[in-house]
Amino acid sequence: MALDVETANPDMASICQVGIVHFENGQVIDSWSSLINPKDEFDDMNVSIHGITAHDVRHAPDFKQASTEIHRRITGQIVAIHTSFDRVAISRACLRHEAPNPDCQWLNTASVARRTWPDVAQKGYGLSALSKRFNINFEHHNAVEDARAAGLILLRAIQDSSLDLTAWLDRVRRPIDLQSSNGSVALP
Repeated sequence: MALDVETANPDMASICQVGIVHFENGQVIDSWSSLINPKDEFDDMNVSIHGITAHDVRHAPDFKQASTEIHRRITGQIVAIHTSFDRVAISRACLRHEAPNPDCQWLNTASVARRTWPDVAQKGYGLSALSKRFNINFEHHNAVEDARAAGLILLRAIQDSSLDLTAWLDRVRRPIDLQSSNGSVALP
């Protein structure tokens, strides 16, 4: 499972789009995306990044309404996100809209990448850079596309490291090994 959100402005609770992609046996089996009416202002900078405007979301559900579907899809799952932004945004939107936080385990694929490939431990672990590296074609800053790319990056890390999802939940809590020179994950 992978998730991504876009926000209307710098306030992380201002989610205006959410995308969720379900993977099984290394393949996308389902995806869901929804525009969200954040009931907030749209900042020109954010609009320039994702292209979503207040006009686009005027008839969309608000976060509280969409949270039912979000929870149905991710409760009890390990949810891949690229950086902690999406986890924090979901948490803040839940707080603002008086919705419960999802009961899931978050797995930051940027942290996974930094521990899988030593050459990106300090830089080059952004979603766009990693997608380019692994020939993942996607429409950046479209929530469902970003979620799919994050999930594919996680699958590649699992393949290259031989660590499964459960092992990665533990591994991301430990330091990055900058000494590995052969491109493999060095575990203490």
